[in-house]
Amino acid sequence: MLERSQRGGAAPTAPERVALRGVVGSTEGKVFPLVPGATRIGRARGSDIQLADTGVSRNHAQLSVDAHGRVVILDLGSTNGTFVLGTRVSNEREVRLGSLIGFGPDAVLQLVPGPGEPLAG
Repeated sequence: MLERSQRGGAAPTAPERVALRGVVGSTEGKVFPLVPGATRIGRARGSDIQLADTGVSRNHAQLSVDAHGRVVILDLGSTNGTFVLGTRVSNEREVRLGSLIGFGPDAVLQLVPGPGEPLAG
C-alpha cells in the first residue's frame, strides 16, 4: 500500500486564525483576534471581549477555539440569549467562518478570518 506522500495527496494545511468582527452595536467595525482556548464575552469588566450593549449579560457567552481553528460557542445562561445565524444557542454549537453571532438584541459579531500566520499545526 502506498503512503500518502507517495500517492501525491495534498499536504495538510495549517489551521486558519479566526477573529470576531463587530457588525452591529458598540463594537461595530472592531476586530477581536481569537486564540486557542476559551474567550469570555459579556458586559463584565473581566470579560475577554467586553460588549457595552444593554441587552448583553455580564457573563454572556464563551467561545472556545481548538488548536485546529474549530470554534464552539456556549451561552452562559444569558438573559437575552446567544444566537448563531438567527437560531438561539441552547447547548454548545460549532460556529463556522462567516456566521453571524447575536448577543442579546443589540450586539452582532461575525466570525471572520483573523490576521497573521496560520496556527501552528
